[in-house]
Amino acid sequence: MRREGQAPGKGAELVRLVDVSKTFGTKEASHTVLQDVNFSIVSGEFFILLGPSGCGKTTLLRLLGGFEYPTTGIIALDGVDLSNVAPHRRPINTVFQSYALFPHMTVRQNVAYGLRMLKWPTDKLNARVSEVLELVRLSQFEGRRPAQLSGGQQQRVALARALAPSPRLLLLDEPLSALDLKLRKGMQAELKRLQRETGITFVLVTHDQEEALAMADRVAVVDGGRVLQIGPPEDVYTKPTNPFVADFIGEANLVAGELFGRPGMVLALRQESLTFSPGPGRMRGVVSAITFLGSDILYEVKVGEGQTDLRMRGRRETTPKLDVGAEVFVDWAEASEWWMSK
Repeated sequence: MRREGQAPGKGAELVRLVDVSKTFGTKEASHTVLQDVNFSIVSGEFFILLGPSGCGKTTLLRLLGGFEYPTTGIIALDGVDLSNVAPHRRPINTVFQSYALFPHMTVRQNVAYGLRMLKWPTDKLNARVSEVLELVRLSQFEGRRPAQLSGGQQQRVALARALAPSPRLLLLDEPLSALDLKLRKGMQAELKRLQRETGITFVLVTHDQEEALAMADRVAVVDGGRVLQIGPPEDVYTKPTNPFVADFIGEANLVAGELFGRPGMVLALRQESLTFSPGPGRMRGVVSAITFLGSDILYEVKVGEGQTDLRMRGRRETTPKLDVGAEVFVDWAEASEWWMSK
């Protein structure tokens, strides 16, 4: 039987967090950054912690890596409590934002460093370094130093070094944040490929919603030190459990339920699910702003006697061409709406 919170189609439970909290400071001046966190991570999945700056996601990653210890609760790997186990005693590796490469070492020496510390035999070490360099497509650069590499290549060196000992869990702290947009897109595909080919469980921290949706098997949305929702990207996007998740993941219109006779409720409507109707439609409004977005057009429409702004995004070729001030009827398919409590 699959346990609660376990991703379908993957292996057995690898990590479990039980009532994990983390407080910094003293009793007189304390600050709780994580509170009552409970979830599991399955062997072989790509798990992403997503949330805004200061939400607690990086602290959560550091707890998994052993760089911080929980104030309360249990962090277990393969059923063994690691809550107070030092980082070097965990079968877990971390790729930091800065990559932390040794500038005086070659690519091969950087990748081999961790294996040397683990006292791998020379022949086995050399074979493994060659294997992971080929995996990250850097074999031809093994004699270069970090300063002679691009940002994307440096990141792949850091990944190779972390993958070399075949850890049970690989942690990645916003690894793509320093890359430009085009390179970031390419590295998203590279990370997915590496995770798939190695079968190692990846846990990645990011504040980029598009990045999370593109790469994750499951996403955990974090805010205010709590995990608000966990699930496959499509479920988190189409079936948010609260207004924060709906607004943070993608672009959503949040409409007060009072407009539809449902007090205490909020209706989430994705921008791309809205259409203009010749009338009558679900809501009548007036176009208040138009933004050109290349292949798309973004319309802002005031509805409900001007009290609510709806944002509608559509393809430029198929969306009606309207001017500011035009009266429109806004419509959407019933299947695309999602109600939740405030």
